[in-house]
Amino acid sequence: MDFPGMGQGPPEEQLKQLLAGLGIFLVVYFIYLVVLLATLIYYLITMSSALRQVSPDNRAMEPGLVFLGLIPCFMMVWSFVIAGRVSRSLEKEYQQRGLEGDGDFGWSIGLFASVFLIVTPLWIILGLLHARKVRRYLRMLEVARPPAELPQPTGYEEED
Repeated sequence: MDFPGMGQGPPEEQLKQLLAGLGIFLVVYFIYLVVLLATLIYYLITMSSALRQVSPDNRAMEPGLVFLGLIPCFMMVWSFVIAGRVSRSLEKEYQQRGLEGDGDFGWSIGLFASVFLIVTPLWIILGLLHARKVRRYLRMLEVARPPAELPQPTGYEEED
């Protein structure tokens, strides 16, 4: 298959055209990777923030564990764990505080985002949508008062 302009002109000119095309590709790919990494970091920070807002008794995982998603290729499996455990944690917290959510607490869009992680451009969109949905729950938890029966966390106390 011949492309217009391919194989025409001196070899030096063909090489320049090839390198220019490669340069454009690399710039676009670099921008894509930066957007992907920024989205991933935003997503993980949002999930960690949501877990920190949930009382320890209602957490299905510790907030810092979401950052295991920064391990290359591990995120393809870990994203399913994050989506499930964050939604479960939010659901328990909402029930304990007597708040109402939409029923799935981000589980369905988190599941779709995890499935589409393999098709990365779609994950960027779905990951942002999932983070946005979890952020809404987070804002509601921030303004809602914790139930009175929950013991307030205390630090290490010195024994006399």
